[in-house]
Amino acid sequence: EAEPNDGEAEAQAIEWPNVLIGQIAQPGDVDRYRINVTAGQEIVCALTDTALNAGMRLLDSEGKELTTARAFGASSNDTLGYRADADGAIVIEISDVDLRGGLGYRLHVGAYPMVTGMWPLGLRAGDPQSVQVAGFNLAGDTIEVDPPDAVRQDATTRVPLTAVEGSPVSAPVLAVAAYEESLESEPNDRVENANPLAFPMTVNGRVDGEGQDADVYRFSAQKGQMIVLETAAATLGSPLDSVIEVLDASGNLIEQGVVRCVAETFLTLSPRDSRSAGLRLDVWRDLRLNDYVMLGGEILRVSKIPDYADEDVVFSAYPNGQRIPYFGTTPEHHAVYTKIYKVEVHPPGTSFAPNGMPVFPLYWRNDDGFTANGDTKGDSRLDFMAPEDGDYFVRVTDAAGNEGEQFAYRLTARPLEPDFDVSTGPYRVNVAQGSRVPIDVRVVRKDGFDGEVKVEFHDLPEGITIEPAIIKPGDDLIRLSLLAGPNAQSTPTDAQFRLTAESTVNGEPILRESAIGAITVSAMQPDLKVNTDRQQVALVPGNVTTLSVKLDRHNGFNSRVPIDVLNLPFGVYVMNTGLNGILVREGELERTVEIYAEPWVRDIDRTIYVQAQIETQSPLKPVFLCDPIQLKLADQVARNYEAK
Repeated sequence: EAEPNDGEAEAQAIEWPNVLIGQIAQPGDVDRYRINVTAGQEIVCALTDTALNAGMRLLDSEGKELTTARAFGASSNDTLGYRADADGAIVIEISDVDLRGGLGYRLHVGAYPMVTGMWPLGLRAGDPQSVQVAGFNLAGDTIEVDPPDAVRQDATTRVPLTAVEGSPVSAPVLAVAAYEESLESEPNDRVENANPLAFPMTVNGRVDGEGQDADVYRFSAQKGQMIVLETAAATLGSPLDSVIEVLDASGNLIEQGVVRCVAETFLTLSPRDSRSAGLRLDVWRDLRLNDYVMLGGEILRVSKIPDYADEDVVFSAYPNGQRIPYFGTTPEHHAVYTKIYKVEVHPPGTSFAPNGMPVFPLYWRNDDGFTANGDTKGDSRLDFMAPEDGDYFVRVTDAAGNEGEQFAYRLTARPLEPDFDVSTGPYRVNVAQGSRVPIDVRVVRKDGFDGEVKVEFHDLPEGITIEPAIIKPGDDLIRLSLLAGPNAQSTPTDAQFRLTAESTVNGEPILRESAIGAITVSAMQPDLKVNTDRQQVALVPGNVTTLSVKLDRHNGFNSRVPIDVLNLPFGVYVMNTGLNGILVREGELERTVEIYAEPWVRDIDRTIYVQAQIETQSPLKPVFLCDPIQLKLADQVARNYEAK
């Protein structure tokens, strides 16, 4: 970039294809570039390597707007395309919508292939098919796609575009499914003209009518049958923000339950977004673990009760921190003083004696469905259980009432397919000889999979030990202990060590894999060593036990040390954590930890660790583990003692 290039008359003349390195230097700064085009020429502009909330648009020689990145629905407003109507000059304008300064960027200008629309959005595994495409610099209006022969859930394949060197525009993806495919047949906006939807099956449709189009499909189910109804649209680049609803033969919403409010409080301190798992409540004396609450239109489940007054009630969350909505409800933003009800969910048609609080119907309806990791882009999912034998109808609409040819989707009706993925972290490990550090192993459970998973590392180098473990039903995360013995040495920087995760579904074995990378071993004396007063802890449900923690400090380290207890089962937790957690203060060496088990907890047999952390400015804070501790139910310990 060559300043000044703010005004239209000052636009910097460039040849293209080109890559411009520029900067929005000051708040309110605008950068403009002038290029020459010929009639019929297709130009694509893309921004990369930037933190801009970009306002990118094309102007003609008179300053009239030709198109904007926002017109293409790009989530970060970073890409646009244009087909020139005539010979002449056009101007590319870059700005920051938030009027910030000091933000750099790379602007790519070229004849790059760019797909702006596809039909259909997916295809069946092993079934080659022509896909209609629209966009810029494409070889034609159809592309032949040869999908893989076998797929798992949520599988995709890239659209095969002609490669152009240096293109910053990624080829879009198509969904690949294992089921029979069909195309929507209009009109199908009411139950009277609904399209048939077999089971299992995927239908490709568009919300493209006049006046808030709706697409309706008829399917049959038996009483108690579980059918997953889900859309794929936004995840495949469609602008559709889908909503799915299950209707009866009269076109009415079907109830899945009745929500009865039994206690009331309200949100305090500050507004909360639709993601936060922690919410500050005025009072929580009526709440217990696993209770349901209703906040606005969403239903949540309590996973942690505060220890002290200045603390949030924490609700169940996905691995990425997004709070989990139950019964197909959708997370929302909430203002301070929004009412929060403790609720009970009862079967449809249940009646109650009045208690002065509202009763809500709960319908088979979903706006935003989440993946097993907690991600969503506006697609929907319902795990529908048929209340009776018969025909049912699923209606697909856009949440904002928008429609058009680009508002394509895939609607799938399928059975539950229990499965899981596994991941590990950190990828690269730093450890001192004679020390232990934690390795996180996380299982992402899909479609109701709740089996136990055996995890084990293989072919570890000499002196490095990680014991195999079992991730039990209901758990998603386990911390394993990597022990570096006195003879452990650093591994090559490109080393990789495989983790296997094994389980069974319907009698069939499932094997998933992950890995950690290089292990760097230090011979220096670590700043901390963590010790405990015992290696076995017996716990009686409904009671408290104590565990004494002692730190050996070295190298002059004398700062405060946060400590935590890892791998506690749900319903077992450390008490009296306070605002800053459990701390061993400056100069101190010991701390007693109180561990409490809810009265209903039974599965307590776990390997737990006390973790001590060194506080630093780095996001990668050094941590140290004690030797493994066996946490067991008290009567099990007694039986083992008697057996000996």
